[in-house]
Parts: sequence; C-alpha cells; structure tokens
Amino acid sequence: MSKPLIDADANPREQLSDLLKRHSVDCLVCPKAGACEIQDLCARWRPKIKTLPAELENFDLGMLIERHPERCIRCGRCAEFVKSLGEEATALPVSKPVMSPLSGTLIDICPAAALIDKTQKKLVRAWETEAVQSIDTTDCALAPVKIETYRGEIVRIVPADGGLISDKARFSFDGLRVNRLDRPYRRVDGVLKECSWDEALKAVAERLNGGVKAAALIGKYADCESMLALRDLFAAFESHAIDARAGTEYFDAGSRQFHLFNTPFSRIKEADALLTIGVDLSAVLPASDFLIRQNPMPKKEIKDLSALESETLFDAAEKPMLIVGAGVSERADAAAAFDLIYRFCKQKNVIRADWNGYNFASDNTAFAGAGELGLMCETPLRPDIRENKFDFVYVLNDDSVSKAELGGAFVVYQGFYASRAARAADVIFPGVAPTEKHATYVDAQGVAKSTAPVLPPFGQAREDWKILRALSEYTVKMPLPYDDLAAVRDYLAGVGLPFYKRGELCAAEDVPFGKKGEVLPDLVDIPAFKPDEIFKNSARMRALRRERQG
Repeated sequence: MSKPLIDADANPREQLSDLLKRHSVDCLVCPKAGACEIQDLCARWRPKIKTLPAELENFDLGMLIERHPERCIRCGRCAEFVKSLGEEATALPVSKPVMSPLSGTLIDICPAAALIDKTQKKLVRAWETEAVQSIDTTDCALAPVKIETYRGEIVRIVPADGGLISDKARFSFDGLRVNRLDRPYRRVDGVLKECSWDEALKAVAERLNGGVKAAALIGKYADCESMLALRDLFAAFESHAIDARAGTEYFDAGSRQFHLFNTPFSRIKEADALLTIGVDLSAVLPASDFLIRQNPMPKKEIKDLSALESETLFDAAEKPMLIVGAGVSERADAAAAFDLIYRFCKQKNVIRADWNGYNFASDNTAFAGAGELGLMCETPLRPDIRENKFDFVYVLNDDSVSKAELGGAFVVYQGFYASRAARAADVIFPGVAPTEKHATYVDAQGVAKSTAPVLPPFGQAREDWKILRALSEYTVKMPLPYDDLAAVRDYLAGVGLPFYKRGELCAAEDVPFGKKGEVLPDLVDIPAFKPDEIFKNSARMRALRRERQG
C-alpha cells in the first residue's frame, strides 16, 4: 500500500542515513520498537546516524492519533494517504485531524512513529504481546486482522498483511470489556434474577415443549454455527419463522446475487464507471470506499429512481459498477425498485458472464451468512411479533429490539451484552463475543471466513452454538446431531457452497430479483447512522463521534 522508504539498488546506506537525520533515536520509549520498519532497515544496512536538533511545532490530531514531529523522516507517506482520502495535507507529518473512518491507517503507514496510537495509555512492546490472526467483524468486509493481547486484555488490533481496517475495527475493542453478560438469568415474579444454566435451560425447554408458536430474530454479530443450530432446533418444532433483518427491509431469497457485493474487492480497480443508490459506502464498507476512491472512473449518485432508465453514465463503460444500499431496501416500493435496478443492469451489461457489477452493501455482519442459510422470511417478522402473533420469541444477538417490539411473547435473549433486548427477556443465555470463539461469518462477497479466540469466555458465558445444542438436550425432540465444532462445520458445508469452500469466492448465478410493480416518485434517502452495541459500549467510539460531529 505504501511506497518503499529506500531504493535498495542505489546506495541504501546513504539514503537511510539521510532519512535518519531528522529522526530522534527514541527506540527505548518508542511504541513501534520491535515492530519497526526503520529498525529492520538499520539492522540490515547499518547507517551512520547523525540526528539534527529540531524544534518543531506540534498540532492536535484529535483523540485517536498523537503527533511527534521530531521523529518525522519526511517520507511523505502520511500526506500521500491523506490526499488519497480527498483531504488536504499541508505539513509533514500531517497537521490536521483526518475525518475519514480510515484515519487510524496513518499509524500503520508511518515508519518513524511520528504518528502513534493516542488511545494506548500504556506502552506495550510487540514482543510482550500474544498475537492471533482473526477477522474484523465490525463490518461486512471481514478483513483479516492481527489481535494482540497483553495479560488477558486486548491492547491492539491492526490489519494483517498490510490491509485496511476502519477506525471502529481498530479502536472499539474497549467496548468488549463493559456491560457484558456473565451468567444466566430468568424472570421470577417480574424481576430478572441470576440462576444456574440448568434452571435457565429448563425454563426455556418447558415453553418449547408446551407447544408454542415460535419466532426468532437474528442480530448483527450472530455467527453461522449458531444460526444453523437455531434453524435446526426450530425445524424440530416445525417452525421456520426466523428473520435476520435489522428491520422491515425487503429481501429476495430467490436470488443469491441480490444480497452480495458481487464485484470482488480485488477487481474494483477494473471498473470504469460507478453509480450508487441509497448507500454511504464510507460508513458501510470504508475499505471498499477507499479502493473506489483510488479508481479515477466517473462516479454518480442516483437520488431519483424514475431517472434510472434514462441514465447514460454506463453507455460507454465496459465494466460498470452499481452499488445499492439500505436506502432502497427499506423503501415501501423496494420490490419494484429492485426489479427496475435488475432490468437496468441487464440493459447496460452490468451483469454478464465475465463481469458482475451489481453490488448490495449492508452494515449487518450476519446478513450474508443468514442469506446463505435461508434465514430470511418472505415478509419481515417484526410487525407480526409486535402484534402478538407469536407467543415465544428467541432473540439471537439482536440488541436493537425493544420490549415494545416483542409484544407479549415469552422472550429468550442470547447474546453477550446487557442490552435493552436482554433487559426485556424472560430468560437470558450469556453468549461470547466474536473475539472469544471459533466462529464462521460470511463477508459481503459471499466468502466464508473464521474468527479465532483471543480471550476466554466472560464468566459463565458459552459459545453460542453450544448453548443451542445444550437446549436441544432438554427438549422432547432429538438432540441436535453435532457435538463439536468440526461436526457443526461439516453440517454447514452441506448447507451451501461457501461453507464447503471456506475462504474461497463462490460467485452467484445470475438470477433475477425484485418484483414488477410501481416505483414511487419519492427520492432515495441514505439511512441515518445506527450504532450497534459494540459502538454504544465503546467510550472511544462515542467520544470520536462527538468530536467529528463538532
């Protein structure tokens, strides 16, 4: 991503000596010591270090990044990156707060520790930490990350293999330490009281065994193993009312390409024209937005769907891209709107055998995985639940649902936060966070990826699929037919190709989506930002939002 500091073929020792003239030798107190590009080059080329004294003015870069101008070697990487984000860079190192959701990348690309992590209060060296390779589950790109822990706490999350991650992925882990559920609860005489696992499981099994009309809601951080277990448990009771929507948005279950980002991230650079409809990509998929910014192709936002058929931007394009978001799927005429979009894509050659430029961008991490598992009802369940059409509701990692939305049903909450959904429940099963389990998620492209645990479960919390497996033991039905992670994943592999070809891109077939109907004349809106529970519990993210909103 960044240009090399020196040319190894043209007197590298002299080049490095010149670079280090302005760089203070602070290795003993520098947070990059042990994981430093400059140290590696010095060990290889042994330059003469003659540091020049300098008194440089410092600037406040906001709450995430701390500036040390005396260390700057004038490599220009930070300025180049800031300009690529469309912002201004007038000094080295950069002297103004960067408003992009990728601002933390400056910490990675600065080789001299002139820009460092301001949120890290304690100096922890690279060799003092334990590092685990995992994935970022805060957005649907599921980028590979390296999570570093020190004495049982996460201290650093950085992109793996020189990639890009958002500021939320990098800094929000402080939200994983607070407001957590660490034991089961059940409601007794209207009050939630802690109880044993046996008591909690029995209370839920009694309801299921009694013959209830059951529904389930799935939230953002639900993994595929637990969604499979929930689907299988409900199927044993002949119930298929499971919904992974965040609200009442439209979903076409008959077309896999409908809900995927079908243009591989690696091929965004090939696109030669872009239309967006109802999506702020910098908020939903910031790394993909960066890749699009690097592409000089013409770009345009569509606000009026009635003007789509006459749009000419794609007329001369060979590889056009169209990105659709929740601003369309949440409309009252969403089915007709997507039918219009599909017909436009076929007319303009956006979807064809060698190129699929149609893309749906969601901020729901569980969205693609739920789509692969068929966990989207034809119509949204939330209105029916609110109207008391179900007497049992299982809430899996959905922290957004309120007591009013749950009607008068008996509610089971399974998740890792003491959220408003948990407080509305009759029984609470404490699950684990994505950083505490082996779990499968499906990214926006339809690729199945795995997390890895970096910390033990919180208190008495258990892995989510294991909770559902244990619950099946208490019911009158047969227990779920898997006892360990390998067995669950074997069952997943039989459900869909992405789970069988884990880590590989499985392109979707060209199947039409949407339904013929009237498209309303209303302009397409971009939905307002909705913080998830990790964001709400992260003091850093809350402070960052206040800082950037002024």
